[in-house]
Amino acid sequence: MRTKFFDLPLRFQIIIPFSLLIVALTVVAVSFGLPLASKATSQNVDLKLENARSHFLLLLDHETTQLDRTAALLAQDAELAAALAGGDRENLSEALTAGAQGAFDALQVTDAEGATLVGVGGHAPLPADTLTRLGRAASTHDGGAIVSSSSGHMLVVVRPIGPRENPQGFVATGRLLSRLLTNLRSDVDAELAFYVDGQLAASTFTNQHSEVQDLVALPFEVAAGSGSVRKGSVIDGRSYAATYNRLDIGDGASVDYAVFVPRSKVWPADMVVASGLAAILIIPLVLLVLGFAIARVIAARLERVVVAIERIGDGDFQQRVNLESSDEVGRLAQVVNRMAARLHEAETSKAEFLAMASHEVRTPLTLIGNASELLLDASDGADEASRRELLEIIAGNVERMNRRVADLLVLARMDAGHLALRTRPADLIPLVVEAAESVRPMLTAKGQSLSLALPSSLRPVSADPDRIQQVMLNLLTNASRHTPPGTRVCVRVVSAGDEVRVEVDDDGPGIPQTQLERLLDGQQRPFGKDAGGLGLLIAQRLVALHDGRLWATSEPDRGCVFAFALPYSPEGEEGRKDEDTVGG
Repeated sequence: MRTKFFDLPLRFQIIIPFSLLIVALTVVAVSFGLPLASKATSQNVDLKLENARSHFLLLLDHETTQLDRTAALLAQDAELAAALAGGDRENLSEALTAGAQGAFDALQVTDAEGATLVGVGGHAPLPADTLTRLGRAASTHDGGAIVSSSSGHMLVVVRPIGPRENPQGFVATGRLLSRLLTNLRSDVDAELAFYVDGQLAASTFTNQHSEVQDLVALPFEVAAGSGSVRKGSVIDGRSYAATYNRLDIGDGASVDYAVFVPRSKVWPADMVVASGLAAILIIPLVLLVLGFAIARVIAARLERVVVAIERIGDGDFQQRVNLESSDEVGRLAQVVNRMAARLHEAETSKAEFLAMASHEVRTPLTLIGNASELLLDASDGADEASRRELLEIIAGNVERMNRRVADLLVLARMDAGHLALRTRPADLIPLVVEAAESVRPMLTAKGQSLSLALPSSLRPVSADPDRIQQVMLNLLTNASRHTPPGTRVCVRVVSAGDEVRVEVDDDGPGIPQTQLERLLDGQQRPFGKDAGGLGLLIAQRLVALHDGRLWATSEPDRGCVFAFALPYSPEGEEGRKDEDTVGG
């Protein structure tokens, strides 16, 4: 016999497609792994270079800002401006020394023509022609440039003293590129180089075997102005990935710079390939183990649902699936639990209905059986009056049993939600009068009196007249049945706000509070000879189907009041036709 796929256990149904998918993915990964590894290596190099370049530019901008801030503070110093205006070089030197902040390699004050007046000792002096050129540029914008000095190329910032249109002089601050790059090297974690006019101006490289200028020469493409260039370089036997770029320093001037990242700090191609192949082999194995474990967990949870369904199918309606989750299996468990609860409720209702039916028909059947036996035993010697009395007993109990069966059917239809109401705007007073008059002969036969307290008129209610009369008949019959002869039964109709109330009051012995609560509990089934039969339960449910309510009050030896209330019809519905409403 061939085994079909869906005949396999669920865990295998899950793991087999999962395994095939992993095998297919492994084949694809091997096929494209090497090109992707090579591409990843290239992207990693580019990323490292770009990060180092961006970090370098950020730090360079910070250093330039520091120089500019120092020059700006000195240019705005009142004492320095006063000493410059008075030609007092001694006070000018003191003011310059006192106001100097931060690290710098050149700090000088010039006159309006750019000639140096004073500089802080120990720092590289800037040439007069350079200061004159930068001073003229600073009169129109903030002066900044990379210039040559006796100590090497320097990053210089110049600020005017006094009004920019007519400055008294200028403050110049500068940093040697060699020192600046050395300080930035550790933060950037790369080697750095600056080029001026296509020639190496400063770098962080140190070597003992050859000239640095030859090793890190600016590529021709960059020197020709073709933009950013990335290439590999070998300097002193060490491999680097390098990026060469041009930096605009203002006033149409620009310089070139380079960032060198050692290859040892980026992924080697062979390491990438080895890592990729290892991942290709290990990851599928891990996924297979993980998939099998997940499949077992899912199958175990579904097995719990299957076991519960089988037990419910065997009649154990109290069986429940204990799964607390919001996924499909958890929702399936919740559906099974709701199904089991409804089946249990239906089974309970069926048992109660059968018990109620057997109880309600047992007494009439017993009386019919007894009367039939007596009639058979005395068939020859009984007179006509005795036979007639026995036949009346049989006929009365047959009628009683018919009423019980009809009540049981009405209750069953309500439980199943199949009882249809034909509601329409109705005047409640004629319905109450008709029901009262129909039971008056029964009350008169027992020596009971019936009185009505009715208003002259009422607004219509939306109701099924036949069902409302059935409610009235049940309440009046119960009042007559449970009060002794010679007592009084009164029916009152009262308008109260948006509803009308109908009260059936008797002066019988009353009902104990505990029994009264049980009678009014819509979930209880009335059993026993003192339970009031089915009439009250049916009346309560019929009133509920009309969006009304039924209640009762009682005091010992002072009688009971059973009452119900119905809402008035909404405005504008007085002329509405009959409408079928299905209630449950």
